[in-house]
Amino acid sequence: MNMKKLLCVFVAAAAAGVWASELRQVVIVSRHNLRAPLDTAVQALGESTTNKWCAWTSAPGELSRKGAALETAMGGWFRDWLVEQGLFKRKEVLRPDQVRFFANNMQRTVATARCFATGFMPEADVVVEHLPFDGPRDPRFSIGVPNPDAALSNRVARQLAEQFGGGAGIDRRLAPAYALIGRVLDYPSSPLGSRPGAAPFASTGVSYFDIVRPPNSIGLHGPIGEAYPVADSLILQQYEAPLETASFGYPLSWTGWRLIGDVKEVYIDMRYRTKAMSAALGARLLPEIGGALRRDDLRLTFVGGHDTTLAWMGAQLDAEPYELPGAVECRTPIGSKIVLGRWRCDDGLDRVSVDFVYQTTEQIRARQFADRVHPPRVVRLRLKGLEPDAEGRYPLAGVLPRLLSPDPGL
Repeated sequence: MNMKKLLCVFVAAAAAGVWASELRQVVIVSRHNLRAPLDTAVQALGESTTNKWCAWTSAPGELSRKGAALETAMGGWFRDWLVEQGLFKRKEVLRPDQVRFFANNMQRTVATARCFATGFMPEADVVVEHLPFDGPRDPRFSIGVPNPDAALSNRVARQLAEQFGGGAGIDRRLAPAYALIGRVLDYPSSPLGSRPGAAPFASTGVSYFDIVRPPNSIGLHGPIGEAYPVADSLILQQYEAPLETASFGYPLSWTGWRLIGDVKEVYIDMRYRTKAMSAALGARLLPEIGGALRRDDLRLTFVGGHDTTLAWMGAQLDAEPYELPGAVECRTPIGSKIVLGRWRCDDGLDRVSVDFVYQTTEQIRARQFADRVHPPRVVRLRLKGLEPDAEGRYPLAGVLPRLLSPDPGL
């Protein structure tokens, strides 16, 4: 091709925003896969219904056997996917210094990272970095703010009012879900519901927050605080048990399960998606993720975290509002991942793709292991205030500041 034709091709590509590109690295920030209900909720769950919760294959809060199997398969799918994207060669044996795996020092997060690594690199003995299990929690994943003050509380309160209408607005939105959960549990007949003066979730006042000292995290009280652990456990149970068993025999449609899932997602939104809280909580982890994107020696970084991690990361990336098709947990499904890909484009710029990768609720329920025939869903997120190219990617120079300098908002 002569120079004139080459110039024409280059100009046409620029006009279309399409550039020949090479995927140089990925950073995967993951929520752990299926776990049993948290030990802090077990007693309340037992007293909130006369029905029997399902028997789990793991201790409270730990990764279940089904979760481990699904995550191992997900690691294998990611290897195939990234080979197709050109990041790795089909039979390439990766060196330990080309990848990094680290996780919060909890069984479910470390186990998730190890299962993913087994599927992704079965030929290697991958080390998952984490602090001792019996020591303090890794501050990079903390849900507590180191030094909260009145200014932070005021910013959070203002942002909650702006984004959600405050606690009263949230309760109006979730009133149908509260009522539905009460019917599913047969709450009035339960030990908690049959107490003198007991009332359904929607009658226990107005949801509100405070920053609890210690552990300096947002405490949510009122209806949403009571409904969240039950909604979370019902959603986990429907992944593992037959639907009729999961709902204790109460006939629940997809819409009904989504209503229950919305309680869990709104709770996460209120605690972690305001700019003020996401900046405070992500201040130690997000710059490390941004730093990984700039390292040419690392081709893959895997971060084993929680739905909270995905929530504050999405808030700091300033992602447009989204709902994930086919997911009962429509913003941070179990086992889901935010995947940052750094692409080197022939216009001289590095660009970043931001994808949400997850299995649908039906795939999880059916134990449908991720592979080429049954791939997970990949949804490309849009970021506010940045202009994407034709592939939906953003200049690295525009994305990095959002990670390196978390923004608390005004």
